[in-house]
Amino acid sequence: MGFFQNVVEAVGKGFNGFVGNIGKHLKNGLFAWLTGAMGGIGLNLPQKWDLKGIFSVVLQIMGLDWTVIRARIAKEVGEENLARAEEAGGRRTGAAANHQGEGVCGGHVGHAVRKGRRNQRSGAQ
Repeated sequence: MGFFQNVVEAVGKGFNGFVGNIGKHLKNGLFAWLTGAMGGIGLNLPQKWDLKGIFSVVLQIMGLDWTVIRARIAKEVGEENLARAEEAGGRRTGAAANHQGEGVCGGHVGHAVRKGRRNQRSGAQ
């Protein structure tokens, strides 16, 4: 009877230890998955794992990083207008912006793109 009681206690302690560290286990599993199986797609992992950083990783996994979104915007408003908007907004684009987790098309670039689209529709240069 003593043997079975020790086995039950050991299993209980092991289970409680696992449940007590479930957050650590999930975090380790996620990082192993991102750097292992998903590592081949060239993910840029954020320096800070806050909502913004997690959102940036999710967008990358879905194939919606800055280069893809920029190409879609350029198709809509024209490459020349987008280049002007980027220059006027003073935003960094490409890998540097994406790596640092900056907003995809927020702030000045979004405003300048909308302005460029209005100018394009009205015929203004």
